[in-house]
Amino acid sequence: MEREAAELLAAAQAQLAARRLEAAEELYSRVIARGAGRGAGRDLATALNDRGHIKYLRVEFAAAMEDYTAAIQCQPGFEDALMRP
Repeated sequence: MEREAAELLAAAQAQLAARRLEAAEELYSRVIARGAGRGAGRDLATALNDRGHIKYLRVEFAAAMEDYTAAIQCQPGFEDALMRP
């Protein structure tokens, strides 16, 4: 199950790098749905953070802050989310 989540995360990151934001957001949301309710980890924090970045790029600042905050809550001290505007 963890391998599948890691593969989804990698696919989402590739979509984000290619600026295919809709596809990336959908994949990040799938990673988040799989990770919710299980012990929070770095992959979940990364997915939340990166999905927040997509929302930030769309000028959806409140929604972006929700994802950034969730990333920090599941991985305290998560430096990527702490460095976002």
